[in-house]
Amino acid sequence: MPEKNDLTKAIHFKEDTTKPENRTNLALLSILQIAEIRDFVLNALQLPQESLIYPCPNIETEEFATSQRPDFVVRDFAGTTLGYIEIELGPENSTQINSYRSRFNVPVYSVVGKNSYTPRNLSLEEIYENVQHIQQNYSNSQQHVSLELFCTLVRYYVVDGNFRAFSIRSNLSDKMLNSTLVGMIYTHFGNEKILQADVGVIPGKIRLDTISEKGFSLRVYSTKTGPKGFSLMSRSGGREVVEFPSLTKLRKYFPYRQEACDHYAQLIAQFGARDVLNLPEAKRSRLSLNVVENNFKEIADAIAQLI
Repeated sequence: MPEKNDLTKAIHFKEDTTKPENRTNLALLSILQIAEIRDFVLNALQLPQESLIYPCPNIETEEFATSQRPDFVVRDFAGTTLGYIEIELGPENSTQINSYRSRFNVPVYSVVGKNSYTPRNLSLEEIYENVQHIQQNYSNSQQHVSLELFCTLVRYYVVDGNFRAFSIRSNLSDKMLNSTLVGMIYTHFGNEKILQADVGVIPGKIRLDTISEKGFSLRVYSTKTGPKGFSLMSRSGGREVVEFPSLTKLRKYFPYRQEACDHYAQLIAQFGARDVLNLPEAKRSRLSLNVVENNFKEIADAIAQLI
């Protein structure tokens, strides 16, 4: 058998199809085989005809593996990377796309849901409108099925407004990814156990996300929070402190792991935040960033008992 083209070896195939955005991305990929749609997308993004668009493999940083990746990579027939494409059913995720743009020396194109969302390079609604113009040309064909699937997804989630992201949370900024504590988290838990912001939290894994450039939250699954997760530690505003939930809140959100809750809170208290044992549910306890970094292995081991 002839050896596979190197391009095919790099295709990301472990897609979580429970997510509406990923299902829509795969539907878009299928209709890129139709000449009119492919030409429309390439022209809109000012990409050459000698372009191949396919699911992007993980992008590894030199410091540690973050598994961050745009939705699609664009390469020419020789394998040269021409750019990346990031797709959202909602508005542009500025923190995420700016992080990609600062990392890559090729364009990162933003495809958003609605025409009214700015900034953008293209919208799913524009592609949807283009599909409607040419769909009748493919009646009673397999291409019609792919076009109809794409239209159904975009109509439901974008045009009719049924998409609701888990939150406005986004992936960590380069500043946070390069911070000592986040590096420790990746080293301790490993790439495979860490989810990105656009993935629902599941048992056995943690998710790192943020709402600002200078912060992060470490979230784990709780039966009371579901896929949005429960924050076991967080840092915000670039401050040299890390916040932790009170024991009262831990016990409420992990009723099936009371011993692990007590151990986690006792550990935080032992390192200096005694109030964690007595604070009301809504209050959070604080330790200095330096103390957390110096004792991270014990804290991480306690977190593992709550995953």
